[in-house]
Amino acid sequence: PELKPLLDGVSSLMQAVERYSQMKFTRISVQLAHYPGDGVGYVTHRDAPLDLNGADKERRQLTLICYLNADWEPYHGGALKLYPHSRDPSLQSLSLDDATTAEAKRKAREWESIEVQPKLGTIVAFVSDMEHEVLPGIVPNGPLSSCKTTLNI
Repeated sequence: PELKPLLDGVSSLMQAVERYSQMKFTRISVQLAHYPGDGVGYVTHRDAPLDLNGADKERRQLTLICYLNADWEPYHGGALKLYPHSRDPSLQSLSLDDATTAEAKRKAREWESIEVQPKLGTIVAFVSDMEHEVLPGIVPNGPLSSCKTTLNI
């Protein structure tokens, strides 16, 4: 019941995204997260496989995160780090077996990353095939720290 206003807002956002983009959603998946502190984060990953040609019609398309951290301070850690370059086909073709190429890819990742601080009420949306991670936190972030919603086509 406490999350109903948030879910109603997600539903309204979903309708607006469908109206102004080529995305069409058939379902919503909601995850609630809590990170215990002690240097715990979440490794770099994608919420959906990379699909630049749009062939996979059943995969997640949009990830929406709403932070519920009351009294968050920068020293707590736990920021979301997004890697927009990870959708670039020219970088996807690089071989990680080649040390020079791996170094170039690592540098590109660092140059083109965006950090989002997990402050109460912050909402971030990104395509689900974008690489991202949760940086380590040193302070437990409360019983419920974020609501991660993925909108599926």
